[in-house]
Amino acid sequence: PNAVLEALSAGLPVVGLRVDAIPEMVDDTMGFVMFEIGAKGLMAEAIQQLMKDDNLRYRMGAHNREKAKQYLYSLVINRLTEIYNRF
Repeated sequence: PNAVLEALSAGLPVVGLRVDAIPEMVDDTMGFVMFEIGAKGLMAEAIQQLMKDDNLRYRMGAHNREKAKQYLYSLVINRLTEIYNRF
């Protein structure tokens, strides 16, 4: 998940596997293309499409840069504090 957060923050499109907490981090498909383990052909196709389509890469990257803002340290701390204060 750290690599995904770094890619989001850098404004990069993300192509990866549907494992661990990644689907929860990227709850949409606008900036992220997810695959099941073993779907090498589909992953290769997505990467090739991104390599060919500048506009798609830009849109996905811009979306991810905005999405990354919800994981800013200060916001996460505030959300966790709110949750802990409920109990």
